[in-house]
Amino acid sequence: RRAFEANPSGVMKAATFLDLGGRWLKQPRMHNAAFEFIGAGVELHPQHAALRELFADLLSKMGRRDEAADSYRKAFALDPKIGKGASAEDYVTAKFDFEP
Repeated sequence: RRAFEANPSGVMKAATFLDLGGRWLKQPRMHNAAFEFIGAGVELHPQHAALRELFADLLSKMGRRDEAADSYRKAFALDPKIGKGASAEDYVTAKFDFEP
């Protein structure tokens, strides 16, 4: 938090969380660390839809489907374009059908 407050555009920017979190998403042994890391990113960047979506992807992979669905809905509410023209519920359903 201190690093972010000192320099919001520095190393704690949303892109850092997306990059590292995206890599850890593909490594089941890293899911617990990713949960903490991406969760911190969501707290620091609460208006960032792609980061919220990544957190939902992780929750889904961890079997936390209800929490994932809530996070997908929040991502959609922040930026409906993330659904590529789908309704919020169609977007959520498609994410579970795809399972990244």
